[in-house]
Amino acid sequence: MFQSHIHIQKRKGSKGTSRFQYLQDLVNEFQETQNLEDKQQIIANLANFAYDPINYNWIWELNIIDLFLDCLVEDNLMLQELAIGGICNLCIDPRFHSYIVENDGIKLINSCFTSPVLEIVLMAIMSLLLLISDDCRSEILTRENRNCLIEFSKSKQPRLSTLANLFLKEHFNYTV
Repeated sequence: MFQSHIHIQKRKGSKGTSRFQYLQDLVNEFQETQNLEDKQQIIANLANFAYDPINYNWIWELNIIDLFLDCLVEDNLMLQELAIGGICNLCIDPRFHSYIVENDGIKLINSCFTSPVLEIVLMAIMSLLLLISDDCRSEILTRENRNCLIEFSKSKQPRLSTLANLFLKEHFNYTV
């Protein structure tokens, strides 16, 4: 459910923590903690906030997109999965779209195609579908991505094969 500012204010109450402050606290905690489970929980919370456009301004101000992009190169697959989910939620917003494109985000998302985790691959494909525009088309519609998508289209995982076939048909004029 998307929220309104009135709904957020009612939940906060007169003495509660503002949404911005809550997100700031999460970012600070993520940067300070060494505990992997805590980091995973924090990124999960931030990714959940990223699904609602009402939070985009706060997420932008706090540079949370950088946390998500940084997590894509972590060794921990859970952090990668949660981060690509947050990116997928944000990339429809023009500011985040531009930021991802201008800060090597496409390259990081492309690297998710080799993940052993199905959800990471699915969200990477979806993110690229949402990001395709004139300013990054050549970076997304590569021969390497096409070949990966052709392989994905043959998958026994219906979500993967369907999404790959959609991508191939829409952007590579390729039908399996």
